[in-house]
Amino acid sequence: MFPTLKNIFEKNALLISLLLAFILRTTAAIFNFGPAAYDDSQNILDPALQLLFGKHDIEVPAERFFSLPYLFYLFMKPISLLGVDRADYLVSSGYFFIGLLSLFQILGIYKLAGLYLNRKWQNLITLSSSVYALSPFYATRVELDGLAMIPMTWALYFISKKEPLLSSRVWGGFFLALSVYLKFSIAPVFFVLAGYLFIKDEKKFQGLMGISAGGAIVLFLMVTEEIIVGRSPLSTVFSYLDYNYTHHVGSQSYGTMPWYTYLAILAVYFIPPFSFPLLYAFIKGIKNSLLPALVLTIFVILYSIVPFKLDRYILPIIPAFFLITFRGLQELESNKLVQRSFYLFLIFSSLISILAATNGSQLANIKGTIELGQLKKQHRILYKIDPFWHSFYGIQNKYPERLSEIEDLKNSLQQKRSQEVYVLSFLSIPENELKLLSSNKIQCIEKNRFYPSYAEALIIKLNPQFNNRRRETVLYLCNP
Repeated sequence: MFPTLKNIFEKNALLISLLLAFILRTTAAIFNFGPAAYDDSQNILDPALQLLFGKHDIEVPAERFFSLPYLFYLFMKPISLLGVDRADYLVSSGYFFIGLLSLFQILGIYKLAGLYLNRKWQNLITLSSSVYALSPFYATRVELDGLAMIPMTWALYFISKKEPLLSSRVWGGFFLALSVYLKFSIAPVFFVLAGYLFIKDEKKFQGLMGISAGGAIVLFLMVTEEIIVGRSPLSTVFSYLDYNYTHHVGSQSYGTMPWYTYLAILAVYFIPPFSFPLLYAFIKGIKNSLLPALVLTIFVILYSIVPFKLDRYILPIIPAFFLITFRGLQELESNKLVQRSFYLFLIFSSLISILAATNGSQLANIKGTIELGQLKKQHRILYKIDPFWHSFYGIQNKYPERLSEIEDLKNSLQQKRSQEVYVLSFLSIPENELKLLSSNKIQCIEKNRFYPSYAEALIIKLNPQFNNRRRETVLYLCNP
């Protein structure tokens, strides 16, 4: 039985990997419809839903492009035409199409691995990429770091190809520039790689012209988009620089996150304790993976200089990190500890990917907001709730009051005497605040409570500082 399964996998590794990735990502789109972060909620999901609900003058920050909200709007449009108007269903359908798009990254890693690895390890890196622990989540979000993995994988493939030189460099430059379009902070990688290839290529000017031409195509498309939406050429780039390196510097927790943060993340990326033997494989693989190693090094150095650091920021260079590690695994074929660690990682990672696909992100806020939005005739108040979920509430509805102080809540409820008012609160309203309301003849009764998913509950426990916003919300009915 086992040899048969092994033979089936060896002959159909790409197809099996794509099928597994499709199943996991579709599951994540259905059951895990929360955004990855505030950024994608505020800058992509919210404008896309506004477009879908008929608002055409959407607001997109000056340092972001309009294309992604419009793309996600188009992904949600088919199910909208069927009469679906609940935001969670619409977002899930959009995530489904993002998941389909992400399958090109699996195909890209398979093609890229074919240039560096033998058939066995080419198959295994493809399988590992499709079932990696958090891939069902990040591969279905409109989160720029995760999206940038797709063109970055193909950029590495075409830049690693030696023949045909010119067309490979054009495609390499195009996909690398597309990664920059999604994440401007990747731009230095483009220029360093162009210089590296100029030194390394035998036909230096042909290769340099090719990568430059590919980059110029994306630059032309970017400027064209800016002109269409009424912006000055390259103004988005300058706004990004101004926001991140001038006005935003003060809020980036400068100096609180050590410079080696990303090195530490990469060291445990293959899930401890398996990650430690696999780190040895990574070191072993550097020698014969110089171009991916160069990309990884540039990226880590640049991102380590930036004050504020998050784990998702390194997603664009994970394909390079995987490739180097699997090259080391290939060379350490006889090392039993390393090999066993890899297979245990693969099993454990696959199990975590199922949890990632079936456990929602920030669902306590979203489910509470959805239920509040369905109470169309009553007065509604958001109390201590983040202002990033109003699209899930429903753009067609009049947006509820948003209050954060108990005195404001008391005054607002007193103005609505003899009326039912629903209040969605972040966490339970504290006992002393309920007593204050009661002393003013305002009674609030808990009607429903929305909890984070099991995985989120674990994340909150492990890292409460950055995940407190994921905790439960409570819906009250107040009768002033």
